[in-house]
Amino acid sequence: MEQVGQDVRRRSDESQARERAVSAFLNLGQKLKALASKGGDAAHDESRGGASQDTASPADHLSVSALFNTIEGEIVPRLMLAHRQTAHGAANREATAATVTPDDQNQFLSHVLSENSVSARQFASEMLRRGVPRDVLLLDLISGTARRLGEMWEDDVCNFTDVTLGLCRLHEIVRDNTNDIAFTPHKGGGPGPRILLATSCGDQHVFGIVIVADFFRRAGWRVTCEPGASCRQLCDMVSERSFDFVGLSAACGLDVGDVADEIAAVRAASSNQDLKILVGGRMYAEADGLCDRVGADAYGEDAKAAVASAEKLLAAKQAHC
Repeated sequence: MEQVGQDVRRRSDESQARERAVSAFLNLGQKLKALASKGGDAAHDESRGGASQDTASPADHLSVSALFNTIEGEIVPRLMLAHRQTAHGAANREATAATVTPDDQNQFLSHVLSENSVSARQFASEMLRRGVPRDVLLLDLISGTARRLGEMWEDDVCNFTDVTLGLCRLHEIVRDNTNDIAFTPHKGGGPGPRILLATSCGDQHVFGIVIVADFFRRAGWRVTCEPGASCRQLCDMVSERSFDFVGLSAACGLDVGDVADEIAAVRAASSNQDLKILVGGRMYAEADGLCDRVGADAYGEDAKAAVASAEKLLAAKQAHC
């Protein structure tokens, strides 16, 4: 019984660490994007009654939008994948394993904000050689630094340019330390099932579906992720390629009739007449029975449940073949 309690606490700690890592990057990216759309630090400081010499231009807005897409499409899935692959090993590490100290965090932040573009990467590499586990580096050092950049910006210690360049350098280090992570083959053997993942009705709440895509890839599925795609674009994709599943995420505020019409249109356009539709997102979590009302085959309350629901449908389909 005591062991069960320890396992539950460990999973809770792992989940909280992953959520902190994700939110650190996502929140800072959202702030940058909002600042660029308002015209930069001038708008940021004007709201505080101050002035600034550092203003975001239209070009800055475009670069920040690209950076934000990178955060959602690359940094966050890589962090989650790296954390899952190392979390079980973390429970068995010796107590003497090297950790990240406050002094390490201060030094790393200085490197991230320095004019030397490679010093932060060198510092991270040295910490790994010192024995700091990779997941600790990613979740404590790198994500912690993202949070501190956000705090320094809010306190007017860092400007728009400092934070943007700092995030780019953090992304380089995340990429350096996750390029060797391999995806597992599908448990059914052979090529994995093919799934198209998107947001319903072109919804721009894309973060959730990017995470769902990562979970499916880790389960061995062949994933095409097209967040923000229109109904016409989805219909074109399913008519040109044979997908086993289409997964659609819906945030709150979408019209139920529009979602149902889109699902019907995707089914009609599909080259696979046995296409299965999987749905998820806050819209379904807050309305009982909505999955049936929009004409979907299954609902997943989160990324893990979405994979489980799809696997269950797949097994039932194969059993009838």
